[in-house]
Amino acid sequence: MKLEKEIMSASLDGADKAALMSKVDEMLAVRREIAERKVNCRDNMKKILNEDQYNMVTTDYREHRAAKAAKHQHKGQH
Repeated sequence: MKLEKEIMSASLDGADKAALMSKVDEMLAVRREIAERKVNCRDNMKKILNEDQYNMVTTDYREHRAAKAAKHQHKGQH
């Protein structure tokens, strides 16, 4: 996330605590908005899909995430 990099850079550059915490608050607000949108998306899928369809989507998503994590882990071993 761009804000995390800005915070780290500002911290290393000696920015004061108030400025850093202001950036942290900004980052947390963005993260909260993202989380809220994801929950809204989930709730909307539950309204639109029947139980079997919803289970299929969540199973596929979990498998995709696991495969992505395994691929990322494999890259780190080289």
